[in-house]
Amino acid sequence: MKPLQLISILGTAAIVTACSSQTVRNSFPDTYNDHHYWAARQAIKIGEPELAEEHLKAAAENGSYTSMAWLGHIYTNGTGVDKNLEAALKWYEKAIVDPSGDNAQLMKRVGDIYARGEGTAVDTAKAEDFWKRAYVYYTSKEDLTVSEAQLLGMMYARGQGVEADGEKAVALLKAHYTPGLGSIARLLGDIYYDGLGLRQNLPEARKWYTASFEEGDPVRLYRLGFMYLDGQGVEPNPEKAHQYFAQYLGYLESKLNNDIHDSQIRELAYMYSKGHGTKADGEHAISLAKRLVGKDGGISERIIGDIYIDALGLEKSDPAQAVAWYEKSIAQGDPARLTRLAYIYSSGDGVERDLEKANKHWQASIQHLENLGQRRSPSETRRLSVMYAKGEGTQANTTRAIEILQPYVGRGDGYAEYLIGDYYYMGYGLDKPDPSKALEWYAKAANEGAIERLKRLGDMYDQAEGTKRDPALAEKYWQMAFKGYEARGENASTGELTTLARMYGFGQGTPKNEERALALFKKASERGDLNATRLAGDMAYNIGEMATARDFYQIAHEGGNTTRIKRYAAMLRDGLGGTADEAKARALFTSAIATLEKKGTLRSDNDTLQLGRLYLSGDSGEVQAQKGLALLESISARVSVAPVFIGDYYYERENPDYKKALAAYQKSFDMGDESRLKRVAFMYERGQGVPANQAKAQAFLKKAKNR
Repeated sequence: MKPLQLISILGTAAIVTACSSQTVRNSFPDTYNDHHYWAARQAIKIGEPELAEEHLKAAAENGSYTSMAWLGHIYTNGTGVDKNLEAALKWYEKAIVDPSGDNAQLMKRVGDIYARGEGTAVDTAKAEDFWKRAYVYYTSKEDLTVSEAQLLGMMYARGQGVEADGEKAVALLKAHYTPGLGSIARLLGDIYYDGLGLRQNLPEARKWYTASFEEGDPVRLYRLGFMYLDGQGVEPNPEKAHQYFAQYLGYLESKLNNDIHDSQIRELAYMYSKGHGTKADGEHAISLAKRLVGKDGGISERIIGDIYIDALGLEKSDPAQAVAWYEKSIAQGDPARLTRLAYIYSSGDGVERDLEKANKHWQASIQHLENLGQRRSPSETRRLSVMYAKGEGTQANTTRAIEILQPYVGRGDGYAEYLIGDYYYMGYGLDKPDPSKALEWYAKAANEGAIERLKRLGDMYDQAEGTKRDPALAEKYWQMAFKGYEARGENASTGELTTLARMYGFGQGTPKNEERALALFKKASERGDLNATRLAGDMAYNIGEMATARDFYQIAHEGGNTTRIKRYAAMLRDGLGGTADEAKARALFTSAIATLEKKGTLRSDNDTLQLGRLYLSGDSGEVQAQKGLALLESISARVSVAPVFIGDYYYERENPDYKKALAAYQKSFDMGDESRLKRVAFMYERGQGVPANQAKAQAFLKKAKNR
């Protein structure tokens, strides 16, 4: 029998029989409650936490408020027991009514639990009530301890129980800050980084995160690494970023078999999956996350799904595995991947396509995000906005989408600005795209330091989209974009690799280098990005490597990307890059039509464009003009190339209708697509669909030359 167990038995027996065992009285205070409380604390201290629950329950059920609070702690953290947030909440609420007021600080924690819906349904009203009571408690005290000042400071910052006031939060924390208090420095960094109750200030955030680390608090090393990696409030420095990542990795590894928190195990798994501070190792990342499966409300299941879908530290993506883990995550109560799962089901990427499930998950995601209200995180806010803009699980409502983003406009990261720019550029929920409005918002995003739409901004100035053509401005934005993406190096996302490849391919912001472009497209393709696979095929096709192009197009097609199915089928038909196979070519055209038709109302604009062109081409065996024209017309108000293809059909068919062709081309010009300027010039020169007019013909030719 272990010594503590012997003491416990003797102590309990002594109290029950009223005997006066000297051993017991010397080890613990005389009272029943104190005996069990200290027995539990001692059990935790000597590494036998599984003995603590029984002692704490004995004291708590006999009225010990301190033991009630500790029961809440052990159930929250899974100390010697299975984590049980429902039980934790029950004991915390019992402890709070302590008439001595000693457990009043728990009111903030209980408010947080109701806000996050941990072990209970999300209840905003209850959360706010407990926060207000906590606020009254803290502000009624003459002298706050350091920990109390930190809690009150973050309540000011987040607007919990009091109106959000970042300046008050900063003043309070700084008043209690002395060198060596790294935790306060970290919280100040959080306020400035996240823009809590004040405008985001990345340089100030970096200063406080650095101070936090130098004062012995390494908790924000990971975020500090990202700041140097992405150039947030500082010049990009991948080497310094890697240094911080490696230090944080070492810190987490040192805690792994001791007192590491669940959230830190998840961070460690993510670092291995991304190769931050170490070599990327998806399998090890999954093994770490599996430690928490079934224990953290579905978060670890979600992380494993992310690793499989994004091929993080793995050789290739595994959508089927990702879907299985995402479904487990949702079943455990984690709604974070409802939207992504909806996209996977709608596209049929790695699973059987199921539009009913897609809509179900979209609708559940919208409901969840709307219920969060002001407690939505920035990423959740953006996700909800995009769903309203695109009409996913709801009717498209761009006004609502932009309204949702307003609190994040001008916050310093440019994300909200370029997202609004996207809505205007793509024409989501609008009668037609508005490139001038898009340009305005993209410029705001660039001024906020965002690099994500710099290339597009350069393209718009180059192609006179929503503005006059300005080659100098185009080159300026391209160079800014190139510098930003190149700085991310091995840590660039798949999308960033693809954008960088395009810039090398077109010589935008850097000398043209098609071989480098192809290598980057290949790298993104190897991560499982089928769009990058298609683009690798395009690049190989453009530089004459037909066999390579054909291989990439085949991989893209077999993976479900039909964007170049027409070209791939034509290569098979004509024997480009390999043996001719007319039967397979025709089958591919037919298959592409069937795949796109199956998407029904969930077809994207690009899918609709491709299907319309396939109907008009007749490559599957027959021209289906009425269907093709109807599809292209349905998107012609927002996709400028659609009227171009409508015009081409009327111009190039056996019996041309030049008037309809000219009207369609004019519509594309009005939308900023001037790819048919030379053809329209020719039509005025020959009098096709319009009286011959040499002056107009020359004007169109001049405009085409200036492009």
